[in-house]
Amino acid sequence: MTRSACSCRLIGLKTGYRLYGKADIIGLQQIVSLRQIGFSLEQIQTCLEQREFSPHHVVQLHLSQLQEQMALQQQLYA
Repeated sequence: MTRSACSCRLIGLKTGYRLYGKADIIGLQQIVSLRQIGFSLEQIQTCLEQREFSPHHVVQLHLSQLQEQMALQQQLYA
């Protein structure tokens, strides 16, 4: 099973309720956090597919993207 795969169980056929485990909640929180800092779904998938999910690496990647955006904006205003 990959990190992004859901291990939830269907607990109510009529209601459609699902029971999520701790790993599912952690994965969802990671996805939400990455979306909030502007990552695309493709970027999030790449991050989560890594064997060792490193928040430090993700922050470095985000800083790099921000620096690129700042450089582009400075070129536009120059």
